Parts: sequence; structure tokens; C-alpha cells
Amino acid sequence: MVFDERADEEPEEPDPEADLELGPDIPTPPEAPPASEASEELQKMFWSVVVLLNMAILAASLGVMYIVFRGRLQLGGGLLLVGLLGGAHAYRIYRRYEYG
Repeated sequence: MVFDERADEEPEEPDPEADLELGPDIPTPPEAPPASEASEELQKMFWSVVVLLNMAILAASLGVMYIVFRGRLQLGGGLLLVGLLGGAHAYRIYRRYEYG
């Protein structure tokens, strides 16, 4: 049986500079502009439209599912109506800011 002579020696410590030489230079991405560059009014409008549209999509999709899968026309129709009205209101907010 042959023994490896290096097994008795202490392992070499890694060279941190050697790791830097292994790969290509990767350019760093440019810094993103700060999120606060938009006006406070624009930020408020944006988040209100996002939340309103999320709620409208949820209500409309639940309404359709209640109508189709459960046959509950009154509950499903109400949810669908709330979803459509919420979407229309979000669109109105968006248009009012864009042209107003």
C-alpha cells in the first residue's frame, strides 16, 4: 500500500489573491436612481391604483368563479360588479392624473 506523503503535511492556506485572478473582470452595474425621485403625489396615485386594481381583479375573478362553479348568481354577480367598478375607478384615477 502506497501512502501519500502530503497527507502528513499541513494543508496549504488558500491565497485570496489567487481567487481574484481566476475569473474575468465583470463590470459593476450602474447605480439605480433613488425611489424618491418621483413626486409624492405620483407615488400616492401609483400605489392607490395598484392596490385598487389588485382588489378589483380578486373580486372579479372570485365573482366569475362563484357564478360558474357554484351557481351563486347573486353573490358572484355582486363580486363581479364590485371588481368591474373598482377597475373602472382605478382607470379614472389614472386618466385624471395623466391629463389633469
